[in-house]
This record gives sequence, C-alpha cells and structure tokens, in this order.
Amino acid sequence: MLKFYKYIFTFADEIIDKSMDRKGLFIAFEGIDGSGKSTQVKLLEQYLKELGHKVYATFEPTDSPIGKIIRDIFNHRIEGDQKVIAALFAADRLNHLLHSENGILTKLNEGYTVITDGIISHRMPTIVSMVLIWIGLSKPIL
Repeated sequence: MLKFYKYIFTFADEIIDKSMDRKGLFIAFEGIDGSGKSTQVKLLEQYLKELGHKVYATFEPTDSPIGKIIRDIFNHRIEGDQKVIAALFAADRLNHLLHSENGILTKLNEGYTVITDGIISHRMPTIVSMVLIWIGLSKPIL
C-alpha cells in the first residue's frame, strides 16, 4: 500500500515539475452548470486570438474517447455505475493533462494560453481516493 502511495506522490511531483517549466498561461472559469462558463471561455478565446495569442480552449469531460463515454452515460445512451463514472473522470482528467498532442501540459509548454471551463482541481484527489477504496487499496475514513 505504501509503495502505491509513493508512486502516486512521485507521479504528482512529476506533473508539478513539468508544469513549473511551462511557457503558457492557464485560465479556468468555475461556476455552476448554466452560469455562462463556456460563453466566457469563447469570448476570452476570441479576444486573445485577436491580440495575436496562441489559445487552446478546452473542457471536461473532454472530447476524447474517454470523455465521450462519460457523456454517453450522462445522456443515458449507455449504462454506467457511479464507481465507473468516477474512474472514467479520473482517466479523462489524466489524459486531459498528459496527452502528448492535446494535453494541457503539452499546450502550456508550447506557449499556448489554455482556457477551460470547470477544471475544479480539488475534484481529482476525491475521485482518486474513491477509486482506491472501491478497488480495495484503501479504506474509508469514517
């Protein structure tokens, strides 16, 4: 168990180290559903592009195959248990950060301003903890 946590923390440190060398800027709009986050992302994206900035607008769940599965579950096209959804969100987030072509860290390192709606960075540790409990590598704290 300790070895697994050491791996997670090493992995997190690696992500943080990579992000510290970034050349771009990361902007996240947060708010409840329907509050206008996507509209603000589009407006800011258009404005910054007019100023000559390289801009990459993104969202979660992403439009990757993992994100498509999440959307299909939410739109009742396929069935998915809450545990499966949590694991898919964790996988989608990691892919969103680390993808070699369209990942947030890749885009930041290429000098893009990355704008997103609803990244909610505090959600990821909760999802990872839930997945660890469900697969039996951790116990809930009551």
